[in-house]
Amino acid sequence: MGVNQISLAIPQQLYAESKNYYMEYGYKNLQELLLDLLRQRVLFDKIRRYRQLELGLEGKKGMSQEEAIRKLEAL
Repeated sequence: MGVNQISLAIPQQLYAESKNYYMEYGYKNLQELLLDLLRQRVLFDKIRRYRQLELGLEGKKGMSQEEAIRKLEAL
């Protein structure tokens, strides 16, 4: 698995609060915290979208599990 490097500019106050947060919650550094947040957001959103597709919205018939997976993979 390859690794991509990005540059990120954030406001000073957010940086300070993020530093306090990662130290308080046992992250080694800000990068570790940001990677964890991204993983959580991406995976949780994918699961939420999958459930919406599978179960359907507003009482409409949803997709089958296979159809929902194909739809997500196409995004």
